[in-house]
Amino acid sequence: MMTDLNSRFFKPCHSVFKHTNRYTQKGVVLFFALIALVVMSLAAAALIRSVDTNSLIAGNLSFKQSSMLSADSGVETARAWILANAGSLEVDNAANAAAGYFATSTADARALVDASTAVATGSGIVAGTDTQGNTISFVVQRMCRTVGPSSTSTCLFGPLSKPVCPSETLFPPIPCALQPSLIYRVTARVVGPKNTVSYIQTFAY
Repeated sequence: MMTDLNSRFFKPCHSVFKHTNRYTQKGVVLFFALIALVVMSLAAAALIRSVDTNSLIAGNLSFKQSSMLSADSGVETARAWILANAGSLEVDNAANAAAGYFATSTADARALVDASTAVATGSGIVAGTDTQGNTISFVVQRMCRTVGPSSTSTCLFGPLSKPVCPSETLFPPIPCALQPSLIYRVTARVVGPKNTVSYIQTFAY
């Protein structure tokens, strides 16, 4: 009789423990599943952000390279202007801001080109803007500390060059003496379609 009562008493308790254990395990699995879902969501967001950043950097580099190539147009325009006005530039006493020319090199080139209205010309360039949407401006600075006639004491000169002399047309020709070439600093500024700004600087003589 006692054995039968014990068996009846313990069986329901054993059944209750098994039933409770099963539901507890189901809750743990859901908890870990939610954690894994959150981690995967964060990883996906980080990947998307990384791809967007890489695309933005690649686009900026592309526009930067395009603007660097367009700056050549500004340099060539400045060089052509120097060759066309070489004679007067040797003794020029004043700046010609409209043409982008300054008789001394003491002023900050970047500040000058930022305010310059002298723009590049050439094939495919309209009002200083090329077919890629880059706006090109430039300035020319004579490499002298002071205004006035150029001299070796106040200006920088490059290699010796042979000037064109009318006397060479005579017969027999009378050769001209070699003279040093005055150096000019050319600074070009390019503003791209996405507000990318590039500066190119070179020297001409």
